Amino acid sequence: MPTFSNQQIADAKSKICAAYDLVLEAIAVNTNKQSPTASDFAAQYAIAANSRLALYGGGGYLLDQLAAEPATPPDLAQAVKAAAARYREVAITYLSERPESPQHPLTDSLQEVTMRVDGLCK
Repeated sequence: MPTFSNQQIADAKSKICAAYDLVLEAIAVNTNKQSPTASDFAAQYAIAANSRLALYGGGGYLLDQLAAEPATPPDLAQAVKAAAARYREVAITYLSERPESPQHPLTDSLQEVTMRVDGLCK
């Protein structure tokens, strides 16, 4: 197992936390958009597609960033992996167009993974 200097670990943590912040921003921007008119199905569908893309793509981006930063502290790496997996799971669940009730526990759990990473990035 490789060893890393304190500076390498700090730099990796900084990069991973910045990547996580970027993903959270993309998710927030795309999941909070509203169609200008309620009857515009195409706009509603596009907004939903972008929300799902932000979740799924954000999860993949985080995993790519972790792979590029092997000096990431193990607890942060594990928390980010869990968050990435949860984002992708939510996206796939939305894409399946299942009824809302099975989705709620899954989407509610997003707050837990977000708080965990936020705490480690402070």
